[in-house]
Amino acid sequence: MRYGPYEIETVVDWIELEIQLPESERSNFWTVQRHLREALHLPPDAKPGIDPMDAIDTGAASVFQFRVQDPKMPHLNQAMASLVERFNIEAVRVVAIEIAFDTYRHGASAEDLAQIVANRYRFSTEPPADYWHLYRKPGEEPIKVSDLGRFSDLVRYLKAEWQITDCEARSNPEIRYHGYVKMWDNGQALEDPSDWRARWEITLRGGKLPCKTLQELKRFKFIKLAPLFKFRRLRDDMSLMRRHTLETWWFLPLGMRGRYRRPNRSMKGRLYSGVSKYRDSTVADELNESIRDCLNKLTRQWRGAK
Repeated sequence: MRYGPYEIETVVDWIELEIQLPESERSNFWTVQRHLREALHLPPDAKPGIDPMDAIDTGAASVFQFRVQDPKMPHLNQAMASLVERFNIEAVRVVAIEIAFDTYRHGASAEDLAQIVANRYRFSTEPPADYWHLYRKPGEEPIKVSDLGRFSDLVRYLKAEWQITDCEARSNPEIRYHGYVKMWDNGQALEDPSDWRARWEITLRGGKLPCKTLQELKRFKFIKLAPLFKFRRLRDDMSLMRRHTLETWWFLPLGMRGRYRRPNRSMKGRLYSGVSKYRDSTVADELNESIRDCLNKLTRQWRGAK
């Protein structure tokens, strides 16, 4: 979808499912992996990730969790129908889902896209976890965003393929925010720069998961996730000095509600109104309406509609 000089879209990056077999019909990891590979029409050498959740000493399990990349509902239905032919599946449960908001710009450099990701972080209106940090490779020490000196430092790290998140993925939080410049896909470098994009992902689990079964997932309207993809922007009528400071130096979140200083004439001696509000340096971003359109389009695509 066109938005000014950008192309934007929302996609389901992956979905995590759990299948449950009867206790008397436990299976092993290799058997389930082989049939899942066939059900998803993956290459013969592909090794889809599967976690046996209740394995006993023999390695057999009755509960398995696995992830499906780039899914569509018709694709999932076909895959599950194939698995049901092989296994006596008693229940299927949705464990997690990740939705990505992608921004493309023709001719954009990695630095241009890094700045977009940095601004997604700064202007998101949702209150994330407190541990905003950058990470890149296993073994590299994460960098706390609060330890950076200025906005350009954040952009520099994102350009160098560092990724920003608000919490550790391995802790399986109910909601996780994650942003990066996507220049790789499935382990392969994207040779054409026009395929690069600024990606902002939200992973939902547990109480934040909007649907728990495939039936609910089939009927789900992704527009319900619009509050998670709301952003602010700097207002147009601020002074040049203030704008320069916020655009150049300020690297901490600007989009969230909070109790910011303002006169309170109704209560003597207090500078806070006690009402949660947005910073007066920001206004709602017009981008939000276009994101809503993207989420509506995603619902149609998810159900297999043109």
